[in-house]
Amino acid sequence: MNFKNANIKNFIFDFGNVLYEANHKRMISGLASISQNKIIETLTPLELMHDSDYDKFERGEITRTEFLSNIKRKFGISASDEEIIKVWNSCLVGAYDYSLNAIKEFKKLGKLALLSNTDEIHCEYFSRQCADLFNLFDYLYFSHIIHKRKPDLDIYEYAVKHSNFLAEETLFIDDLEANIEAAKKVGMRTYHIQKGNTILDLLKLF
Repeated sequence: MNFKNANIKNFIFDFGNVLYEANHKRMISGLASISQNKIIETLTPLELMHDSDYDKFERGEITRTEFLSNIKRKFGISASDEEIIKVWNSCLVGAYDYSLNAIKEFKKLGKLALLSNTDEIHCEYFSRQCADLFNLFDYLYFSHIIHKRKPDLDIYEYAVKHSNFLAEETLFIDDLEANIEAAKKVGMRTYHIQKGNTILDLLKLF
């Protein structure tokens, strides 16, 4: 694979586990430790991401208060909102040490957009950490703000349209195969971040 002559003018990056390390197993363990419902211990990160309340919260369809109330009821949690938020944010490890400089290099190659499935609580937390990184992007799209979520096709169409990109001139970078396959359906080129490769490996292809 080589993108040197691929006419790529725009880049759309996922955030979690592409630019920023996220460990959802840590969050699940934390929730289990304050929950009376031990079924949460058996959840996988993927199952948690498909939970109906999680989905609605990432789409901005329910408020923070509603989400926390639903989590308490669903998992038998009596902890305070502050304690739950601390556990909820425990999956947010931090930006990779190479992300800032790598994105500076990508900025020399074209326009940059960030497209992230996230929620109000997480976004509030990592936005404070990543101000310098986010300032490098031309466009920032967070699911809870635009009320759309990957891998639904409309979120990709939204990002392309509102960034004034042409899909065929845009490279989409993500760590989840379902998100990659959806981006292909709207005509974007793609690069799948998998175990053992990073955006530094992608840079070498330009």
